[in-house]
Amino acid sequence: MRWLILILAISASMPSDCALAQSRVALVIGNNDLSNSLLGNPRRDAKIVGEALQKIGFKLVGGQPLVDLNKQRMDEQVEAFGKSAKNAEIALFYFSGHGLQLGGDNYLVPTGFESGKSPIVHALNAAVLMKELAASQAKVKIVLLDACRTPFMKGGGLAPMQDFAVNGTVISFATQPNRTAWTGPPDGNSPYAKALATKLSVKGLQLYDLLIDVGLEVMSVTHNAQEPSVTTTPLRVVLNQNPIATSPDTKPPSPTVQTSLPNGQALRFVQSAHKMLDNKDFSGARDELTRGIQSDPGLGLTYNYRGYAWYEEGLSKSPSDALRFYNKAFSDLDEAIRLSPTYAPAYRHRGNTILASFKALKTLGKPTNNILDNAVKDFKTAMQLDSASKTSPNSLGGAYLLKGDYASAITNFNAAIAINPTYAAPYAGLCATYKLMGNATLAEDYKKMASKRDDDTSKACLAQQH
Repeated sequence: MRWLILILAISASMPSDCALAQSRVALVIGNNDLSNSLLGNPRRDAKIVGEALQKIGFKLVGGQPLVDLNKQRMDEQVEAFGKSAKNAEIALFYFSGHGLQLGGDNYLVPTGFESGKSPIVHALNAAVLMKELAASQAKVKIVLLDACRTPFMKGGGLAPMQDFAVNGTVISFATQPNRTAWTGPPDGNSPYAKALATKLSVKGLQLYDLLIDVGLEVMSVTHNAQEPSVTTTPLRVVLNQNPIATSPDTKPPSPTVQTSLPNGQALRFVQSAHKMLDNKDFSGARDELTRGIQSDPGLGLTYNYRGYAWYEEGLSKSPSDALRFYNKAFSDLDEAIRLSPTYAPAYRHRGNTILASFKALKTLGKPTNNILDNAVKDFKTAMQLDSASKTSPNSLGGAYLLKGDYASAITNFNAAIAINPTYAAPYAGLCATYKLMGNATLAEDYKKMASKRDDDTSKACLAQQH
């Protein structure tokens, strides 16, 4: 299998040159209205995914997300997609709605389809889509199927499509083959569409890392009931390489090209480890991630999660034992950053490990030197790389709190709240900050706010020590 090395820079706005715009093409479809099964969310899913793609420079077939297409219009738009994607840098297809399989072939259901009809005649065969993409000779071909919302016919779910994942092709299902996916809450979006739209806004995130992050977010939202899948050839692609704003004291990392590229084999190990971490099985999670590293040694993301597992277990240990766990976490997180220098969670996890090390060293009466400054730098870098993350500004607030810079702590806790007002941790951080400042009234107010969101998080805030 050939190695495909691509770094594709996507500008912050739509390209002004028509030919350049055509080099990044997407067809986005959401089919709500079926004759005997009305889905509520595909139109909204197509809208948020389509808009997210437009923001990072993709030209949409039809000029917008397309909704409620019958069979004829689906055929026409797929044909138009193939023509628009001719020799493109990236050709991306996203579908939200019902899907089904028959005889090992997958079919995407148009509006007006009746379950008694033959999909061979009345639905879009995914093989037709794949043939159009192959004929386009686009350098990178991405197919994202947010389908199989409910058991639509006997034998729900899509069949595996690994035979199509050749020559720079990436295929992702919102759930595992032969399984059905959750359509999402009423008047909302599917968990896959919501996570995908969010991750598309993250600057510098490699495509494979992006899809794994989407998968882990879906697993979290569905309590591991739904596990997205990814099939890919080895390639390196950045969908959103928008310029990263820098502050005077922070220089963002520069992307590098490695010869050992992700081969798409680590996902199942990362997802398995994710479930083990939920159950506090840290050793089991690390074993799974080690297998993932062995299967895909060029992927920084598996090192990141193994480092996180060391950090999480260290939190439950005595200070002297914890430091040994944190040192192992640093080793993995440093390697994760070396391999994937624009992956924000690795910086955030390393920063949090520094904070934990500071607390352990202080408890043991050992020198802490200037390690909190290193944590601040890591959190700032994580925020620059992923401005949508609520946890990075909250962690930065925690670093400033430990430094005794209460004004900066308050600023960053409020920034986390602005991103997600339902997140309890920054309210608890504000509670701790105002307590250390001697303002018991505000401390108690923020404790109550934290308690409304997560009572366990609120309990420790008044006991926070500088």
